[in-house]
Amino acid sequence: MENKLELLEKAKLSYKEGIDLYFAEDADDEQKTEGFRKIKWAALAHYPAAMYVYGVLLVSGREGLDTPDRIDKGLGYIWTAERKGIKRGRKFLDDYCKTRYNSAFARKLKTIPPMPLVGFDGKPIKINRVSKLTPIDVKLDYINGENILNIGANLEFVPTETQLPDEAGFYDAVIRGIKAWEGDYIVFGGQKLKVKVNISTEDRLFDKIYIMPVTNDVSDMASKVADLMGGQRKERVQSVIKHKRSVAGIGIRKWTVRSRKMVLIQSDNGRFDDFDEITSVAKHEFGHVLGLGDLYQSKVDGFPGVPKGTYKELDAYYINNKFYNLVMCDEHGIISNNDIEMVVLAFQNNEMQHYQQTPLKGVISRALGKGN
Repeated sequence: MENKLELLEKAKLSYKEGIDLYFAEDADDEQKTEGFRKIKWAALAHYPAAMYVYGVLLVSGREGLDTPDRIDKGLGYIWTAERKGIKRGRKFLDDYCKTRYNSAFARKLKTIPPMPLVGFDGKPIKINRVSKLTPIDVKLDYINGENILNIGANLEFVPTETQLPDEAGFYDAVIRGIKAWEGDYIVFGGQKLKVKVNISTEDRLFDKIYIMPVTNDVSDMASKVADLMGGQRKERVQSVIKHKRSVAGIGIRKWTVRSRKMVLIQSDNGRFDDFDEITSVAKHEFGHVLGLGDLYQSKVDGFPGVPKGTYKELDAYYINNKFYNLVMCDEHGIISNNDIEMVVLAFQNNEMQHYQQTPLKGVISRALGKGN
């Protein structure tokens, strides 16, 4: 029986042969058929590069036209390839979702002349959450015909007993994840909004967000505290530690603009030098700091789930009947117009924004179901 390494080597060889045949400039139909067969075999053998190419060929319609659910299957292969290290898979998924979103909704957006940002009720939105008691400062400005949401994140990286192999690299990865929220968005029916994220590391008493890597000593301490708490809290803490789940602490009782904020970041490899993953995790957890709840497609952690078709503005990001390619569902996903709309509402109303309702998690955000 072949071992995994032998099978992987055969898959790698089959993939290279398939690529040479399929993408040759003078390839005829017979060569393309044989090339596709070899690429497909390598993909089924879980060779990452082959999974990506096979998925692209299915999604693009160049091959597999008679395959049931070829697009969903293709997206699934690309997603798996991305998780196995094929970075261009992430760009393909994001571009695919953005194109689908724009095709479905962009033509419905109104052409609105430059003006101060207004909400669903037509009234101007005012946000000035800047003080010594707000761990994250948010201010909405209208300057030279442009709406700008300025987010100030003052970070304090909490040292642990365990020395990180590359502390500076860890810090930079976290900051990249937070800065990923910057960009140009379209919100509230077609209005442009620029988001800027300003990072600082000043020593302030309350006005800061604590960032802590969950090293072994931190996990041991958390386990001891969980034992003292007992009950469901103990179970939740133990689940977080066991499954290496990163979490955001956003308040003792609930999220508010003044509640204490902390982000605990796990490392897949335990060395905290898997920087791409840390960046993605920081991007997701910072969404909680900004007042956004989790988006789950199905029932998990006490949430009822948000199946496809619940909100039409989310459907463009639905991938492979498994998850939404959005940051609050999958940390590798896109930060969408809708996410930014929810951030605005969170800081305008001092109220966390939720995708799904539970007895303890408040009401559904008004940003959902509006169509953009």
